[in-house]
Amino acid sequence: MFYGYTESESLRNPLILNDYKPIRVEIEYVPTSENHPYVHAYYFRFSDKEILREVKKFSRETLPEWYQLFWSKDTVYAIFKDKFFELKNERIGSWKSKVYKEVQEYGVKHGIGLVYMDFNKNFARFRETLIKYKLIKD
Repeated sequence: MFYGYTESESLRNPLILNDYKPIRVEIEYVPTSENHPYVHAYYFRFSDKEILREVKKFSRETLPEWYQLFWSKDTVYAIFKDKFFELKNERIGSWKSKVYKEVQEYGVKHGIGLVYMDFNKNFARFRETLIKYKLIKD
């Protein structure tokens, strides 16, 4: 089972979200953002069989200077415009592998602030949201 997190503002055509049934939708305040202080955050669940197809689809739709995260217990996909990385899930608080550093560098090089490329912070927040609403177990 994979989970996905995306923001409608990050997509070239946000209407593709109508093709999915989100497990949670939230409007989030992002005080560090100059362009989008409020974002519409969508959480999804994907089967192992469909994940690569969905990763590729979201990669085609992702705007420059944005990225998506889809993950399972073992694997994480960092999805950028027309590119994605597959990483081993290093768990919250322990992200430091060479591939993770490459993902961070790629994101920063393509206009994403380093603060947004912090998987330790982001995954903790995503996981806490899913646990809070009993969408996953602690």
